Amino acid sequence: MNRIRVESGVYHCISRANGRLFLLDRPDAKERFVAMLGKVSAFCSMEVLSFCVMGNHFHVLAREVPVPAEGFDDAELERRLHLLYEPSKARILFANQQAWRRRGDGARADRIREGYRRMTGDVSWFMRLLKQRFSVWYNRTHGREGTLWSERFRSVAVEDSEEAVLAMAAYIDLNPVRAGMVED
Repeated sequence: MNRIRVESGVYHCISRANGRLFLLDRPDAKERFVAMLGKVSAFCSMEVLSFCVMGNHFHVLAREVPVPAEGFDDAELERRLHLLYEPSKARILFANQQAWRRRGDGARADRIREGYRRMTGDVSWFMRLLKQRFSVWYNRTHGREGTLWSERFRSVAVEDSEEAVLAMAAYIDLNPVRAGMVED
């Protein structure tokens, strides 16, 4: 089922761990998740307005930042790959894309770049990449297999007004208080 897209592009996204496992309560997992949130949001042109990482789920309030319809050039692709991947992997991915251009197949190089561009300014790609990347790291680090997340993320479109965004941010920020994890 397709997600409802709104013109303002502000969404409150929620995702729960499979079986309500407390996989995010470990400091290493929480730190890694937050670091990935920053990298993926930069790659995807998503402005994170607020977030909360609980033990078995997370909330993200994010705004889609439109990317020009004409896309971006190879220099921007290289910059974005370095946001998302370790330097050696980013260099390899970019070199592979550039190899098509050097071989005289600029159309294929452009299709690869366009594939990455389609991942930008889109809340679904943002959440997909965030959850996939964290799952790979978590499973590898903790010697486990299988899915971490119970379902596709849920999202609520939020009116892009200061009042509505602040109200949703307050709701997200108060999650640990409501859960009794903190007093204030």
